[in-house]
Amino acid sequence: MFFLFAAALPAAAQTNAEVNAGIQFNFSTPGARSLGLGGAFLALADDATAAYSNPAGLTALSRPEVSGETRRWGFTNTYTDRGRAAGAPIGNGVDTVAGLRKGEDEESAIGLSFLSAVYPKGRWAVAIYRHELADFDGSFEAQGAFLNGLQRLRPTRNSMSLDIENLGLATACHLNDLSLGIGISLYDFRLKSRTQRYYLAFPPDDPARGGNSGLPLYADTNLEDTQTQSGDDRAVGVNAGVLWQLNDDWRFGAVYRQGPKFKVDAEYSPGPRATGSKTSVRRAAHFDTPDVFGIGAAYLPTEMTTITLDLVRVRYADLTRTFTNIYPTLEEEPGHYRVDDADEVHLGVEHFFLSIRGMPFAARIGAWRDPDHKIRYTGDRGDFRALFRAGNGHFHSSAGIGLSGTRFQVDAAFDYSEQVRTASLSTVVRF
Repeated sequence: MFFLFAAALPAAAQTNAEVNAGIQFNFSTPGARSLGLGGAFLALADDATAAYSNPAGLTALSRPEVSGETRRWGFTNTYTDRGRAAGAPIGNGVDTVAGLRKGEDEESAIGLSFLSAVYPKGRWAVAIYRHELADFDGSFEAQGAFLNGLQRLRPTRNSMSLDIENLGLATACHLNDLSLGIGISLYDFRLKSRTQRYYLAFPPDDPARGGNSGLPLYADTNLEDTQTQSGDDRAVGVNAGVLWQLNDDWRFGAVYRQGPKFKVDAEYSPGPRATGSKTSVRRAAHFDTPDVFGIGAAYLPTEMTTITLDLVRVRYADLTRTFTNIYPTLEEEPGHYRVDDADEVHLGVEHFFLSIRGMPFAARIGAWRDPDHKIRYTGDRGDFRALFRAGNGHFHSSAGIGLSGTRFQVDAAFDYSEQVRTASLSTVVRF
């Protein structure tokens, strides 16, 4: 579970396996401070999390420090469950719902999402870090929607497990009012997914369980075919950033982040009730995470208040450039699967107060909109039009607090949208 950087990325390996139509993941930059500011952190980037979000910010540190963060994610994944894509319901069996109906799969994950150590020296700074880019498990059952007339999508059982870890090294150099940073990351990728498709018996008006108008029969003896995706790969990516301190009131930042690309094996296997090809097919596919470009500005109207704004371009179209057809008998053009690039606007405000013991206490709020980036089908087939549908954009609101001392800093934040909820607790220890 992508954004700049806190956005959600579309699901999984880029094939037309049905599990990819429903699940989305959240890939986000680390740090509770960034989360509380709505992800608007490019022009600040003044703590250890800068190693990933904008490595140029590492030069803002004057002392060595170690940082760690724990996050909890909650996901609501939507998929085409039942209903009717075309025509009026016949009223037989389960064919009673007009229009397509979405199902929802609620999932959550928790873990140590970020750990880093930074050592500054003069104009230079270097950092090593470990970042949990994705940690997700999801599953759902789809009843099977009706298409035109008596045609119906096969009922399915779907599951997916994804884990991506990032081990990185970053360095930065300060030149007068300008800081430059670059990082390199080794990504460790593991993916497993399975879609099981179940047979619907004829005659087409049969309302019994397992009949064409009945409830699904999820049984091994009724299995029509299985699609799997598996990946265990490593890839290298780079990120680069710049920070410009115009004066005491204004700071500007820019970042490029290269999305890693991983190899995936996709397999189609017929079951005991197979009606099509009786031969297993294995094909090579890819999991491509998008490249990201971002620019940001930070304005300090007072010494205690900061307003941040980021403009981010996420190249989601990368996801379908290597799209793979997994069906052995289907001559379908992969170019019919589309997803648009997204332009995000992130806004955050931070204000510091003096606590009773004289330590700075910060309050933060933020907001941003995550545009629709679900993979959609634009061809003529009604079944794939029903499965791979455009989604809706989601508005995120966030809030956070922080307490800073000479030797430590503790931050907490929460980001909420209808689709993704993220809670974060992070700490910094300075030496």
